[in-house]
Amino acid sequence: MTERIVSILKELIARNSTNAILSGGPGEHEIAGWIRAELDRLGFEAAVQAVAADCANVVARVPGRTAGPPTLLNGHIDTVAAADMSAAFTLRADGDRLYGRGAYDMKGGVAVMLRLAEHWSRTPPAYDVWLTFSGDEEDRSRGTEFLVSRWLPSLPQAPAAAVVLEPTEEAIGVAHKGFTWFEVEVFGRAAH
Repeated sequence: MTERIVSILKELIARNSTNAILSGGPGEHEIAGWIRAELDRLGFEAAVQAVAADCANVVARVPGRTAGPPTLLNGHIDTVAAADMSAAFTLRADGDRLYGRGAYDMKGGVAVMLRLAEHWSRTPPAYDVWLTFSGDEEDRSRGTEFLVSRWLPSLPQAPAAAVVLEPTEEAIGVAHKGFTWFEVEVFGRAAH
């Protein structure tokens, strides 16, 4: 199983998905197309959501064996810039560690999701599982915002639980720090 996850991770690392806004990269369309093709190959109906010209999500339903509340798995597919990394888009091993742009944050988690999809293509889960791969997590979270505001409300049944495969140093996190934007307008005369 580990060898297959590493093989998938190698393919993910090879696709430059550096965030377009934060890092001036190409965004997620190429990696989203690759993920969709992999899920299609496994027999799942996957869809690429064009969130923006430089931002894409992928969603796919893994049919369960029986009716029941679905679970949602999520991972983001954008990365920060490669900066001064040599061979950033080539996976390399150094001892028991793997290196490449996004290996930890968070193409490793995405590789696990795709390996689970392979398993479920042969042995379906008890209930439906939604696989969601979101864009632009590293800057404005436009992909997740699209999933929450436009895609989730369109589902026939809301997921009973969501698991985000963001790395947490092998500890279960029950919340996510996220961010909030505030715009404050002050009236009056400037004074010190």
